[in-house]
Amino acid sequence: MLGIIIERVTGRSYREAVEHYIINKINLHKTDVITSETINDLIVKGHNKGNVLSEQENYVVPFAAG
Repeated sequence: MLGIIIERVTGRSYREAVEHYIINKINLHKTDVITSETINDLIVKGHNKGNVLSEQENYVVPFAAG
């Protein structure tokens, strides 16, 4: 719900609002919001005892919950 409220109050997408009001304000140059457009560039697969895990959690689904 909070993500939807943020979008309606700010008139920006959730990603744009987080970037504008948080990331850019405190100069987090290596921080981004995970969306369906950015997920492939931002998420790496985990490792377990030297083996790359093939499954990855879909971090886009929780929206503003994470």
